[in-house]
Amino acid sequence: MRDYLYRARNNSGESFAGEVAAENIHAAAASIRDKGLWIVFLEEKLPTRSKFEIVKGWLTKEIELPGMGLGKREEVLFLRQLAAFLQAGLTIQQALRGMEQYGEKKAYQSLKCQVMQDVSRGVSLSEALGRYPQVFSQTVCSCIRAGEASGTLEEILGQLSSHLKKSLRAREKLKSALVYPVILMAMMLAALFIVAIYILPTFAHLLSNINGELPWNTLLLLHLAEFLGSVQGKLLLAGGAAGAMLVVFALLRSPGCRLWIDRQILALPKLGSLITHVEWMRILGTLSVLFKSGIRLAEALQMVALVPDNTYLGDCLKRIQRKVEQGQSLTDSLSLCKTVPWHTRELLAVGEQAGNLEEMLLQSASLCQEKAGHESERLLILVEPALTLLLGVVLLFLVMAIIMPILNVMDVLV
Repeated sequence: MRDYLYRARNNSGESFAGEVAAENIHAAAASIRDKGLWIVFLEEKLPTRSKFEIVKGWLTKEIELPGMGLGKREEVLFLRQLAAFLQAGLTIQQALRGMEQYGEKKAYQSLKCQVMQDVSRGVSLSEALGRYPQVFSQTVCSCIRAGEASGTLEEILGQLSSHLKKSLRAREKLKSALVYPVILMAMMLAALFIVAIYILPTFAHLLSNINGELPWNTLLLLHLAEFLGSVQGKLLLAGGAAGAMLVVFALLRSPGCRLWIDRQILALPKLGSLITHVEWMRILGTLSVLFKSGIRLAEALQMVALVPDNTYLGDCLKRIQRKVEQGQSLTDSLSLCKTVPWHTRELLAVGEQAGNLEEMLLQSASLCQEKAGHESERLLILVEPALTLLLGVVLLFLVMAIIMPILNVMDVLV
């Protein structure tokens, strides 16, 4: 017979802890379930270590800060792994111990080890994850806390990990749609900089000695080369770039300016629609999971206000939450936000009337995800030829400004 330590809850959410003697861990689990309890933690009782062994382990322990360098990818991976282990019939303690052997990053391994140690000491899973806010959001911890209280942790983890995976995929798709135009613009600016700094000074003396009237674009490039070649020009260029970066940084740090900028971004053609659908997919999906966890609608709206990256949408959700708290319906409260997709309003209105708001929230999130996919494809189709054409026009301007005067001189000499 072996002694096992356990923590468990009943259907009312009351917590119990103690020891049970059994032949093995499966017999111990069956004995606890026979009492009508849901197992939170179950582990064989280990012999007490001596003080010398404790000090030796502390001195030889590798120093590492769990959670550093981790983000949303690790959050999704952790929840998916944990949900899979729980669905296989393991306890939380067994699942966390099994997860320790998987992972490439040392920080991720250290994080899982620390969470397992916290849970082994009697800390709830939600509280253990809440100690790492840079990885696990407040919304995730709230959902897990509700699942622990209601005894539906396995189901909540499955829904949560599935939604976060879709949310992460939508964010990556949005980044992909924005990265390509940024790369092309950076290439164009780099080409202009190289031509202005290294190529123009070489041709400046030759072009200035050409007899006859020079084209306007050649004169413009000559003046630009002369300006950039001077100390004053270089200082002005560097100061202007630094000043522009400081202004942008200050504007983004100001809540009022950031709110106005984010609102204008959502009003942009094509790009604004893409960002809107991605954000509302994340908002509605998270709200659906919170709702399934048994959290009140007003409280869920307060939590979900932290989900969007766009501060204007976050501000709208806070105002919507206050209206719902005052007794107004969700559909009517959504009129405070002008960027809510029309199909979302229709589905949620039907859901509230039919008493099936939870399912309609999930359907709305799926529809927003589908719309975001279409918008992303359209944006890439439109942006790629437009930026390629712009890059070609700039390069053509540079070639014509440098080559044409030289060709004219060669024609005169011939």
